[in-house]
Amino acid sequence: ATALNANPISNPELSVVSKIIDDSLKINLLKDNVGFYQVIDDKRIYASLMSDGIKKILTLKYLIDTDQIKKNTLLFIDEPETHLNPNLINEYVKVLVQLAVEGVQVFVSSHDYLLTYLLSLHAEYGKLVNVGCKFFSFFKESDCVKVECGDSLSSLQNNSIFNEYERLIDFENELFFNEKN
Repeated sequence: ATALNANPISNPELSVVSKIIDDSLKINLLKDNVGFYQVIDDKRIYASLMSDGIKKILTLKYLIDTDQIKKNTLLFIDEPETHLNPNLINEYVKVLVQLAVEGVQVFVSSHDYLLTYLLSLHAEYGKLVNVGCKFFSFFKESDCVKVECGDSLSSLQNNSIFNEYERLIDFENELFFNEKN
């Protein structure tokens, strides 16, 4: 409840993260007694009329700007790609990566190949190499749920996201080659 009434302050710890969001969305979020809005063509467009994906990103920015998310904070995000335009997933991943670099411990639950693959690339070759990033896969075997852990997406043997994409490619090949015959 505090965060909803808080006025944005300068959070120098995470100013880089806030700038990534500003640069990717190009939205200047303002607040009046009715709620949050942006001005487009001299008209106020309130957050309630924005897409859920944009609201999700702006909520994260607001929590950063009001110092609710800072270094040593635990941040749990479930399915961040839900309702998010695919063009913004890479930008959202940049935000998550920078939060981790700045000392926020980020836990992400996702079933999205693009989002998880981008995070994995950052873990293998990018900014997350020295931060320490783990990938977990939960899968059912017999009557138990098992957990597999790896340093990258490709190190997981039981990866339902990858397996489903592999089936999709097999299906596409089947259709393609059957059409040719």
